[in-house]
Amino acid sequence: MATIQVTTYRLIDGTKPDAFVSADAALQEWTYLNVPGIARRTTARSADGTWITIRLYADSSQTGTDWFDAPDPVVVAWRAMVDEDSIESRDYDLL
Repeated sequence: MATIQVTTYRLIDGTKPDAFVSADAALQEWTYLNVPGIARRTTARSADGTWITIRLYADSSQTGTDWFDAPDPVVVAWRAMVDEDSIESRDYDLL
């Protein structure tokens, strides 16, 4: 059964949104090549500065977040802009 993973977070103070959008675009391409089972990924921002990334996976066994710790420069650059303490992630199984 397909699963949606929803992650919300804030950027580190002083991070320029345009720089983050560029880093996120690179991460989007990277995830399609390196994260098994990912079918779709999209990112958006709310008016209060909270960001959300929504990922669609083939099934719940593929939704781990271990890839967040990958030493790849694309992942490292993205993570350097995100406030680690603000990250919240939940998985939702499609009905």
